[in-house]
Amino acid sequence: TGKTSLASALAGVFGVDIYVLSLQDPSLNESIFQKLLSEVATRCIILLEDIDVAGMTRTPLLSTGITVEQRLEQKSSATSTGISLSCLLNAVDGVSSQEGRILVMSTNFPESMDKALTRPGRVDVHVQFELPSREQLHDLFLSIYSDVTPNEAREETTLEEEMHKGHSNVVDNSDTTSRSR
Repeated sequence: TGKTSLASALAGVFGVDIYVLSLQDPSLNESIFQKLLSEVATRCIILLEDIDVAGMTRTPLLSTGITVEQRLEQKSSATSTGISLSCLLNAVDGVSSQEGRILVMSTNFPESMDKALTRPGRVDVHVQFELPSREQLHDLFLSIYSDVTPNEAREETTLEEEMHKGHSNVVDNSDTTSRSR
């Protein structure tokens, strides 16, 4: 839908490098995550892809029916093989965060994100991407594969529609004449 493309375009506009980190990587743990973030340039864009699949949502103990011991066991196994919410929050704006970086987080399920991660002041801009409309797809196709601009194409289409609207009994003889020769 364009989330990664937006981050790439921002990097081009600002003239900075972009570092893409997929939180789906099963080998990524907190230690590696923190090490990677400490090694990237101070002026860059960091794109954290598919942040929703990294297991960074909090589950209230009372609503799940699990015991405190089970929850602690889940937490310890999650932190050894993934990124905890605490680690991510620290990377975003805690002690290990650095000034001069733009952090872009992508998700297909924004409603599943923990409110602590997406609160104002921590995440300043939310951009929602939707699937393109038929008209947007048409314009995109024309902008890539045609010498005609989308506006010119719309003007031509409108002119053709006007010519045919209410004039269905009008026959274009130019085509007939060329066939009779």
